[in-house]
Parts: sequence; structure tokens; C-alpha cells
Amino acid sequence: MDSFVQAIAATTRTLLASSGALQASATGEQIDADALRAALTEHLHSLVAPSSPLVADAAVAELTQAANRALLKVTSGSSTDLTDSELDGLEVIVQVLGRPALRYKNGQIQPPTTDAAQNERWHVFVVVARDKINTASASVARVNLQLSDGTLLHLGTGWRLGADLLVTNRHVVQNVVSDAALLPASWTLDPGRVCVADFAMTNESSQPQTFAVESLDFCANEPDVDLAVLRLRSGSRGLPPPLSVEFCSDAIGEIPGKEAQPTKFEGAEVYAIGHPLQRKPTAESLQVFGDADGLKRCCPGRTTAISDRHPLFHHDCSTLRGNSGSAMLTVTTHRVVGIHLGGRASDAAGTLGSANLAVAISKLGAHRLTEILANGRI
Repeated sequence: MDSFVQAIAATTRTLLASSGALQASATGEQIDADALRAALTEHLHSLVAPSSPLVADAAVAELTQAANRALLKVTSGSSTDLTDSELDGLEVIVQVLGRPALRYKNGQIQPPTTDAAQNERWHVFVVVARDKINTASASVARVNLQLSDGTLLHLGTGWRLGADLLVTNRHVVQNVVSDAALLPASWTLDPGRVCVADFAMTNESSQPQTFAVESLDFCANEPDVDLAVLRLRSGSRGLPPPLSVEFCSDAIGEIPGKEAQPTKFEGAEVYAIGHPLQRKPTAESLQVFGDADGLKRCCPGRTTAISDRHPLFHHDCSTLRGNSGSAMLTVTTHRVVGIHLGGRASDAAGTLGSANLAVAISKLGAHRLTEILANGRI
């Protein structure tokens, strides 16, 4: 929880100022603390039914205080001792007001459930681009480990490429390989662990759309290129179409210093399609992220920074554990510009990604993955 926590807090500070006023957009529009509480309360009621208004008010107050505590810690340079509660508070604020996690009903995108702040922007986005979002979303799957009794354990998210490939994160496939101690490029799937991809895991889905994973065909070694490519079982019928990939760097934002005069970074609007899941919920996350149940979500937002040394970019979409491997698409072309790394914090080994971090396809350069993503084959 180092620079990436700082990045999360920087985004949140544009929403929640120390005075208690909310910054609703980059233009400086202000929403007061009452609007913040109202949005949180409305969202809380949409997830669970509190036993009384006082219970809801207490939960909202606790979440808001957690976010404020986190901001104060980061501001004072104490970001390394943020508690799970405080991290959840930061995500709640971003998710509720300006970065919603949109549900699907039988594969059809649904508009935001509240009208607070930038949610109105995303309501318009859904209305205007509904068909394109639905088409892209159909090609995103939940990656599962299937147990002998048929139970599915959520591993992460993957998306369609080429004739029968599925792109995801290396740390997702790490759970189903024979020997994770080897270099990732040498990994093979454990034949005793059945891995499947389901493209229809949404609310009110009429039927599953599940395909077995046949092999792990490519896995990157580099720490910053947390990507792997799986092959779905040969002869699989009914696969959704592959997603289109965007290699233009401007699609993820205007890079500072690109011109003669350094410029302020201007992020691009993007959205992540994936399967957020809260594995170890706290009391606060159960109340607000109780709907993070592993079903498909569309999470819109904006890129916030591009690394100058690594093929990575930051974004502020509302993502949780389980989003690992999510396709990051632009709102203009609906092409994939990145792969979300998932989670809010890195693990001790540094293999798990940080919150709001994605591999930038346009920055992979001469990496073998560039050829794979461009041609859709290995």
C-alpha cells in the first residue's frame, strides 16, 4: 500500500475535501456533505434493509468517518497503516458518487441506481451506448475453479480474444497451475483442477454459458506484465465474439511531456467489465458492497495516470477483488485498452495488482503479448 494508496487517496480528495464539501467533477462543481450522506443512505437501502433509519444513519456516518480517517492518514504520510475499514471507506465514496458498479439483468446493462454527482453522466452513457456495452460485456467471463461436486470457486475475470483464447491475469491462473514455483512462462494447468469460464453470470441470467479451459498457452514472466492467455476447449460452440483491441496510446489519455511543453495529464473515460467479489467483507463493506457477489458489473470511470517506466496506467473505476483480468474499454470506441489488475492492495510477494491499476496494451511495445493481442493467436 504505497504509491497506489496515494493514488486512490488523490482521486478521493477530489471528491471529499477536508471541509466536508464534495467535489463532483473536474470542473469544480460542489456537492455538500448532506448530498454525500443521502447518496450513501440510498445505496445502502438498495442493498440491504436496515432495521431502522437510525441504523442506516449510523452506518453512513461510520463509512464517512472511515474515509476521512484514511484521507488524514495519507495526507500525513501514514498510508502504510490504513485499516481494511478505512480502505473500504475510500472505495465506498468513489463508488457511490461518481464511479458506480452497474448491474446486468440477463446480460443487459442497467443504469445507475442513484442520481448523485457524476452518476447522471453514466446514466446518459448507458442510454446512448447500451447496445455496444451489452455486446462487449457478452465477451467477458467469470473464471472459476470447478470442484468435484460442481461448486464454482471464483478466481477472477477473463475476456475473449481470437478464435478461442481468453485473456486474464497471471495471478488468476496461478491458482490452477501444476507448479507455481516455476517461472510463469513454464506454467501448465494442473490436470486435477478443472477451470471453466462462464460468460453469462449476471443477475437474472436465463442460463449459464460455460466453457472448459483446455490449456494455458502463454504467461508473462515480467512482474509488471501480470497477464496470461488461456485456450478454451477446442470445438467449443456458441462462444461470444472476440473483443477488439486498441493500441493507440492516446486512447488512455494525453501523456504529459508528449509535446514540447509538458502538459497536465488528461485522462480518458473508460469502463471495466468484470466480476467484483468481496472475499473477506468487513461490517462496512457488507453494508455498502453487499452486492459485490461475483456477478458481472460494468464499472465506468477515467484513467488518472500513465506510468513513465512501466506498461501500466491508473484508473478510478469502482473495482473490487474478483475484477482481476477485467477488460478496460474506452467509452468512445468500446475497444480494449487495458487489463485491470484487481484488488485494493498488493500482496507481500508483489504478484497481485493494486487498486485502480491496469496493464496498458499500448505500452507493451515489443513484448510478445503485443503480437498475440494484435493477431488473436499464439
